[in-house]
Amino acid sequence: MSGRRVALGVAFKNARRNKKRTFYLVLLIAVPVMVAVVTSAVVRLGHISVEEHTAYQFGGTNVLLFTRDLPPDAESWLESEIERLAPGSQRLAYRDNWMRFTSDAGGQVLDLDLSDPLAEGQLTLAEGRVPFERDETVITEHAASLLDVSIGDTVELGRRQKATFEVVGLTSHPVLWRINSAVVTTEGFDRVFPSTFQETVLLAVPDDMVFTESLGRSWDEARFQFYPGDVEWPKPEELWFVPDEYWPHLSDDQIAEAIRQSLGGTAPAAAEEYIYSLGIEIQEPIPNLHAESRSQQLLWNNESLVQQGPVVGTGVAALILAEVGFIAAAAFATGARRRLREIGLMSANGADVRHVRASVLGEGLVVGVAGGMFGSMLAFFLMVLGRPVVQRFVERRIDDFPFTIADMAGPLVVAVLACILAAWLPSRTISAVPTLTALQGRMPVTAPKTWVLPVGFGFAGLGSLLLGVGLASQSTRGGAVAVFGAVLMIGGVAMLAGPLVAWIAEHADRFSVTPRIVLRDSGRQRGKAAAAVAATMVILMAPVAALATNAQYEALELTDGLRSDHPQMVVSGGFDEDVGDVDLTTEDISQIRAAMPDAKVAAFDVLGVVAELPGHLEAKLRTDVDDFIEPPRWQVAIVNDELKQLLADPRVDEMLERDGVMLIGVSERQSTISLDGASVSVSEVPIGVARYSFPRVIVTEDYADRFGDTLRRPMAVIQVEQTLAESLFGSPFEPLWVSDLHLQLSGGRGGSPQVVVAITFLLTTIVVLIVVATITALSAAEGDRDLETIVAVGATNAIRRKYLGLQSGIHTFLGALLSVPLTLLVMWTVYSAGNTAYIQARNFAIWDSSQLFIPWNWIALLLVGLPLVIGLITFLGVRSAPTTPPRRAT
Repeated sequence: MSGRRVALGVAFKNARRNKKRTFYLVLLIAVPVMVAVVTSAVVRLGHISVEEHTAYQFGGTNVLLFTRDLPPDAESWLESEIERLAPGSQRLAYRDNWMRFTSDAGGQVLDLDLSDPLAEGQLTLAEGRVPFERDETVITEHAASLLDVSIGDTVELGRRQKATFEVVGLTSHPVLWRINSAVVTTEGFDRVFPSTFQETVLLAVPDDMVFTESLGRSWDEARFQFYPGDVEWPKPEELWFVPDEYWPHLSDDQIAEAIRQSLGGTAPAAAEEYIYSLGIEIQEPIPNLHAESRSQQLLWNNESLVQQGPVVGTGVAALILAEVGFIAAAAFATGARRRLREIGLMSANGADVRHVRASVLGEGLVVGVAGGMFGSMLAFFLMVLGRPVVQRFVERRIDDFPFTIADMAGPLVVAVLACILAAWLPSRTISAVPTLTALQGRMPVTAPKTWVLPVGFGFAGLGSLLLGVGLASQSTRGGAVAVFGAVLMIGGVAMLAGPLVAWIAEHADRFSVTPRIVLRDSGRQRGKAAAAVAATMVILMAPVAALATNAQYEALELTDGLRSDHPQMVVSGGFDEDVGDVDLTTEDISQIRAAMPDAKVAAFDVLGVVAELPGHLEAKLRTDVDDFIEPPRWQVAIVNDELKQLLADPRVDEMLERDGVMLIGVSERQSTISLDGASVSVSEVPIGVARYSFPRVIVTEDYADRFGDTLRRPMAVIQVEQTLAESLFGSPFEPLWVSDLHLQLSGGRGGSPQVVVAITFLLTTIVVLIVVATITALSAAEGDRDLETIVAVGATNAIRRKYLGLQSGIHTFLGALLSVPLTLLVMWTVYSAGNTAYIQARNFAIWDSSQLFIPWNWIALLLVGLPLVIGLITFLGVRSAPTTPPRRAT
């Protein structure tokens, strides 16, 4: 038998002999593998390829025609053009419109003939029959599950005009599951959508790409003859900012005013706003025709590797096992030290360095394979038992076994490699111990390698460069390079843990007895201590990133205005495809008040004028931003008693009585805004409101009269004490929520910095405690032996609690000390990369995304507070009396 086979046999025996440690390591590897395999399967099941999506869109045809508002002469032209380009082609026309099936799920209503061969592949009748009567429908299985209906039940279809239909069948799709559709007859479609603007035509032609390109050219040449109005078509190029549908209805004076507006501060945006404010009712919409080719769409396949389930699962495994690998490395190092005399005996009986390394690496191989297989088995049972739950969250139908070999292969290979790499450094260290020293059972104290420090800094710098270059490339390969760069940065900084521990150990004499023992022991067991520090470093990257991201988000929020102190919802008019513009009505407002009697409801009018960016910020925007970015524009509200009560700020009355106008902003200051083209000096007051949709300029009725007969539209704001979800869904207010009105939500201060920090610290403390407890338990035998000796010469039993509390606190502090600069460097690199950096005009400031906001107070709390908490919990959670576990004879 060869020496390596003997060494591998020793590895298997050690794994069986230390059952508890082996089981723990197997479980430690199995959990990330399980998570990665399940992630791979879910991503694979949730991803719909271009081919599958195209098959659903095109059915049994190869051309889709989308027509909108075609007059009769345009329809005749289209029929003759189709016959000219594709004589004898088959066609199937149907209409569709969107509606809400539930408060948070929408779908389509179609009058598609499911029995036509051209519809094959879109929807398939699974149960029942197709609809024949005007009050019958078939719905998809997913929609039926959402509505909790089956064949024979009734459902309401439509948007503002609803009608009741009997469900006579259920439809499905061979690939897709999360489809909400209702198929009705032509007469049934007319019941709920009396006027529709879009029709889809399915065509089967010999050469779809040639057909669509030819039809597109023909339409470009002929379309203007079908446009409404006795005006010049196409309209002059210099009036490109005038919407086509408004062009036939504008007078010469209105066109001149639109041109004047387009030369002002906000250029075309102001001209469009002026045209919309005219309130022109569009009688003859612009006809539209668009053709899509199945072959052309299949050529647009730009799927990347990150969309593939096995690739995502492998990446998840690599990220999680990179952290677990540090703990596993500490476990293998501790196990090797416990077997030091055994390894000395192997060397004394002729085993060379390769055999010693093989015995340690063999354990890594055993644990990696066992953990990977066990994790795959756990994922297998989880996916099989949880298939109904998984089906709710993925688009693909899960009819077959939801688990493939490809889902398991990547995470399994990563698990084996992670364990072998975790065992590699301990194997090199233990094999370098002289035989006589090994027989003594004590690791010699060695100086850290001089090359570790420069190599660690080099890896971190190179990783930062690769991360920035990869992100800036905006490609799949660039993404892979960025991931590799991030891993290289983490690995490089992790290499600094050993020299840092050794450097602190050299200065142990400056401390009192217990800290001195801890620091010296960390220096002597540098591999174990470095693994603990590195593992803690990786864990603390998440809270540091969360705190920095929260600071970034708060700074961005401030540029848009203050957050609301209470949850708010802004309700305004909308647009319905069947009836056009929809205003908020008195009935809607009455419904709001009845449904939410305890809420503050303010109904008021909004002026049809535009308030724009303060002058000094607009000037800064034009000098600091190279590319044109449209400055923000605000709505103007006419104040009334209800609005004053909702704002609940005495400064509102003061400012309005004095000036008649005020600006809700982010600080108390005097600002200059442009109001309907005129420069106005206003007082800016910080008041928490719904940030994006609340009118920011408030004027009195007298001030509003200055704008004459300017169009006014109603708006309402609802303010509640509880969460909006509890207030809206399942209440009489829900019909308004599923209507075509514009609803904008503001969640209040539920996600305040204090809450974010508290949750971050709680989760971080739990995870760090798990790592500390793991490494402490793995190294208990050697540490207890030292502590027992110290107690024997006069120390109290409480030294063990002090020792372990200080040890865990110091390791946590060193991990945080490395984690903070590493995380901030990663975030700065990400923010500074070419594809993520931008400068943008926000509501009240210029935003530069490359700025990194560092929450120094919270970072200091993390550096000081977390180690104290971890050390105290460890101090209180261990026994005072040192114990030495029995050593089995080898």
